[in-house]
Amino acid sequence: MQGWAEPSRPILDTPRSRAFPRRNRLSRKPLPMSDNERKLTPANENPWYWLATMYGEQAKKGEWDHDLAAQNRAAWNRWMASVLSHEQRGELKKKGLPESELTWISPTEQAEFTRKFADRAGQVDAKPPPPTQDIDFRSCRFDCRVSFSGFLFPRSGFFEKAAFSGGVTFFKAAFFGSATFMEAAFSGDAEFSEAAFFGAAAFYKAAFYGGANFFKAAFSFGASFGGAKFSGVATFMEAAFSGDADFGETAFFGAAGFKKAMFSGNATFGKVMFSGDANFDEAAFSDFAYFREATFCGHADFLAAEFKSLTVFAVADFQTSVPDFRDAKLREATEWHGATWPPPPKDKGHAQRQVYAYERLKAEMERVKKHADEQFFFAQELRARRALEPRWSLQRSLNWAYEISSGYGQSVARPIFWLVVLFAPGAVFFALAPVHGDAPLAYDVAAGLSVTNLFSLLPYKPKVEELSAWAKIIGDIQSVLGLVLLFLLGLALRNRFRMR
Repeated sequence: MQGWAEPSRPILDTPRSRAFPRRNRLSRKPLPMSDNERKLTPANENPWYWLATMYGEQAKKGEWDHDLAAQNRAAWNRWMASVLSHEQRGELKKKGLPESELTWISPTEQAEFTRKFADRAGQVDAKPPPPTQDIDFRSCRFDCRVSFSGFLFPRSGFFEKAAFSGGVTFFKAAFFGSATFMEAAFSGDAEFSEAAFFGAAAFYKAAFYGGANFFKAAFSFGASFGGAKFSGVATFMEAAFSGDADFGETAFFGAAGFKKAMFSGNATFGKVMFSGDANFDEAAFSDFAYFREATFCGHADFLAAEFKSLTVFAVADFQTSVPDFRDAKLREATEWHGATWPPPPKDKGHAQRQVYAYERLKAEMERVKKHADEQFFFAQELRARRALEPRWSLQRSLNWAYEISSGYGQSVARPIFWLVVLFAPGAVFFALAPVHGDAPLAYDVAAGLSVTNLFSLLPYKPKVEELSAWAKIIGDIQSVLGLVLLFLLGLALRNRFRMR
């Protein structure tokens, strides 16, 4: 019995359910309730709720009554046990469910069980719903905290558009049919840790106003959280998704923890909003991993994560932090095009974090021979390193000059632009200033002199003698800077067109 007891602490207030050491930086304002709330049916008018609370309801506040929860669970499970298959019983025994709760109500116990149910319902002729039927809590309003911990759902369980006003726990619950929580609203904390979903699990457009804990939850068929909203911390640490996992257009307003989660099917996070930190450390993606157009407002950690198939971060928006893939295993089929990267760091702490992240991405792109991406991440790394150098130092100045002159060896246009910028003032100076015998040069000669100063390696030289000292200084400056810009132009062309 101990393994199926209620959590002794408030839901999500355990070390295993904390996805991150840092607290959510955003305010947790309650989201508006649905307009359908007025159409909800009180739970105490639902026969399935009477069966789930045969021995009474949990108090709205205070500690959980564990003995009451155990009595309610035993009554529910014994009633449902009659329709369990041999394989299902074996699975539940492996998970530690007591043998007593797998023994169905005997004919001699039937009358007493029915009488107890009628007392709970407040109706003399009330009978418990048959276990062969689907469990129907659709549009049900739960005014008290409710425990479904360790409950068996041998048929499909429907909680569509249900509203949980207080906390609710499905700790170690077993859903052998489909579990439908579409558009359900959880005002308090929702505990689904170690729950087993053997059928499809649908949380489409569900709203979690408190914390949501799916620690070690097992989704055997498929899980849909598309369009769901998580206001507090959402924990999917060590969760196992054997089928496809759909989180498309989900909004995480707090931290989202997927550490050590296993995705055996397609994992879809397209257009997801991570307002807090997103932790995918040691997560395993066996199939398609799709993060296209995802927005990461906080840290995005993929430390030691493993991607075994196509991985898409195209058009993703990393607003404040570079995704950290150190020790991760990426495939060549990883797409980054159109991604938006954070601005240059301003302090050394953020700068060092960016350097580590870009170093890893650069090394990974080098490994898979994606030269253009390697050059891009190298440039981003150099830009981040600038914040690590002392202000006004030579190293920082050279780093800045390298960026504006050539985009760290990536831009063809920038060296050409600066060559034009150097040519124009030089030509104007030679054409207007007394640089030759106290007189300016002709316009065509001045232009030619400026060009040949910049391209000093060319064999052609205009025959201009007895230039003034200032003209010679300007010419020397043009020659030195011209050589540097020509080198950077050649470097950019080489980086763009070379094959490896």
